[in-house]
Amino acid sequence: TYKDGASIERLALLLYFQNEKLYNHNFEIIGKEYNFKNGEKLKKVFSVLTKPIRRHGNCKELESHTQKINRIEEYQWAIKRLPEERKEKAIDEMKTLESRLTIEE
Repeated sequence: TYKDGASIERLALLLYFQNEKLYNHNFEIIGKEYNFKNGEKLKKVFSVLTKPIRRHGNCKELESHTQKINRIEEYQWAIKRLPEERKEKAIDEMKTLESRLTIEE
């Protein structure tokens, strides 16, 4: 089981909102800290999530209602762990995703 209820996607979102730059993170150390085998997949997911469309836009990862709900939960997990000054962008993006969910219902 992963530390603090983390998943690769949750942790990648958290790291992105802490610092958007790929080179500012040691994915190997962070991955191990959260009980992942290594940081390879975390780095891969992080680099996908650096693109706004892949975080909250109209993309293949967010086609279904369930995928959007899951991503909103990933945002909520990350937002709870962010320092106050880093929350605004994440909250705005989550609201964008929530509004797309409402439109589709």
